Amino acid sequence: MNISKKVLIIGGTSGISLEVARLFSVTREVVIIGRNITKISSDQVLKSALKFSCDIADRQQREELLCQLKSFHIDTIIHCAGIFQTQGQNKSTYEKAYQGVKLGGVEIIRERMRSHPEEVKNVCAISSVYTFLPDSIVPKFEKGVQEELEREIFSLSGIVANCVAPGLVNTPLTRAAYGEDDMKEILSLAPGSRMLEPMEVAREIYELSNQQEISGKVILVDGDFLKFLAV
Repeated sequence: MNISKKVLIIGGTSGISLEVARLFSVTREVVIIGRNITKISSDQVLKSALKFSCDIADRQQREELLCQLKSFHIDTIIHCAGIFQTQGQNKSTYEKAYQGVKLGGVEIIRERMRSHPEEVKNVCAISSVYTFLPDSIVPKFEKGVQEELEREIFSLSGIVANCVAPGLVNTPLTRAAYGEDDMKEILSLAPGSRMLEPMEVAREIYELSNQQEISGKVILVDGDFLKFLAV
C-alpha cells in the first residue's frame, strides 16, 4: 500500500487544471481525474502522475473512482473541473451537465472525507468571476451553480477550504465557448483589463493550497476586469 500523501486534482487535462497538475507534480505525488485522460498520456511533466478516467457528473463512475482511490492517502484536493456551453449545444442538456460537473466534484470530496476522516487537510475549488457580478450581466443559471459550489466548499468542516474565482482565461474551453471576437468584445466592456493565462490562475491555486492561514475565502483573479467595471 502506498501511504505517501498525495494531491487529488479533479479535472487536470487542459487549461487551468492542467497547469495546476503540472505545478503540483514538481513537489508532490499527483492523482488526476479527467473525462478524457488520454489527452495527457504523453505529457512528460505528468509522466509519473496517477491518472483515472471518470465522468464526475455520473454517480456510478464517482463511486467506482472512490473505490479505486481507497488505498491512497490524499491530504489535498483541488476541484478544477468545468465545462462551457458552445454554439448549438442543447440548453437543458448543458445545464444538467454543468451542474453535474461542478457539484459532482463536491460529492467526490465529501465522500472521500467520509470514508477517510482526518486525512483531507486542504481543499481548493475553481469558482467564477460570475459570483461577483450582478444578475443583469451574467448567465443566472451558471452564477447560481457557482454560488452553490462556493457554499458547499465552505460547509466542509475541519479543513482549510477556499475558492479561486478567475475572470476571462485563455483556455481551450473559453475559446470554444466564446470565440476570439466575443472574447475581445467582453474585454472591451472593461478597458484596461486583460485575458489571463492559465498558469497565472494555477499559481494562485497552488499557493493557496499550500498554506493554513487563509480559509473560507473566495480569491478573485480577474485581470482587473471588475476594477474597470466598478463592481
